[in-house]
Amino acid sequence: MNKKQTSRRNWIRNTSSSIAGVALSGGMTSFASVGGRALEPLQAQTKTSPTTDEADRVRRMKWWHEARFGMFIHWGLYSVIGRHEWVMENEGIPVSEYAPLAKQFKPKPFPAREWAKLAKETGMRYMVMTTKHHEGFCHFDTKTTDYCSPKQGPGRDLVREYVDAARALGAGGLRTFFRHILPNIAQPILVQAAIGMAGVILAEATLSFLGLGIPAPAPSWGGMLNDARSHLFDSPHLVLFPAAAVAGAVLGFNFLGDALRDQLDPRTRLEMGL
Repeated sequence: MNKKQTSRRNWIRNTSSSIAGVALSGGMTSFASVGGRALEPLQAQTKTSPTTDEADRVRRMKWWHEARFGMFIHWGLYSVIGRHEWVMENEGIPVSEYAPLAKQFKPKPFPAREWAKLAKETGMRYMVMTTKHHEGFCHFDTKTTDYCSPKQGPGRDLVREYVDAARALGAGGLRTFFRHILPNIAQPILVQAAIGMAGVILAEATLSFLGLGIPAPAPSWGGMLNDARSHLFDSPHLVLFPAAAVAGAVLGFNFLGDALRDQLDPRTRLEMGL
């Protein structure tokens, strides 16, 4: 590993800082005037009134600020070499060198029980464990990759142990689901439902157009298109309106899915500065 190598994360951070510095210095020296009266810079004006997004963030963070005392658990492959969680990115460790740590990562049985016991005895209000970090290693079972704890060194689902330990000390199933699981899965479920609806509409219209969908006399945009084929030249509106309805519905649900993703995904909101 080259110690002088600049990591991607540091490069982005340094470049962003430079651009922000140039923009700020340019903005602070740019003044407008009306009738000979100088106006304050736009930056100074925007800082005086909090935006709706800032107020929403304050509302969402209220419980966490009031809880005050809790536990964040960062552990993973980087624990094998006794380093911080961003070691692969910050120090530019190649994947070929870092990935084999997955076989060496063999935590002792049920460490989450000790964490949960400590949290309860000391009066902590919350406990958060990193289940997947930037290097992609998953502490839970998944069919999308073999780079996960059940298929590597640990040989078991570490997230399941974590949840079971919390339940054993009084965190009920409904509380765990509504407090911790549902807020994390709501975003991908809503986005997938919206985008999936567009696919359902298109599939139904296609099957009905081919005569394999909803039988008559039930209305169907695909069936309307099929019936209107023979009137394409003498009555084109019979084709235009159902085709426009299908296209509008499909595009509408796709746009809705994109909007939900932009609004609910924390990474997207961070990139957009929300």
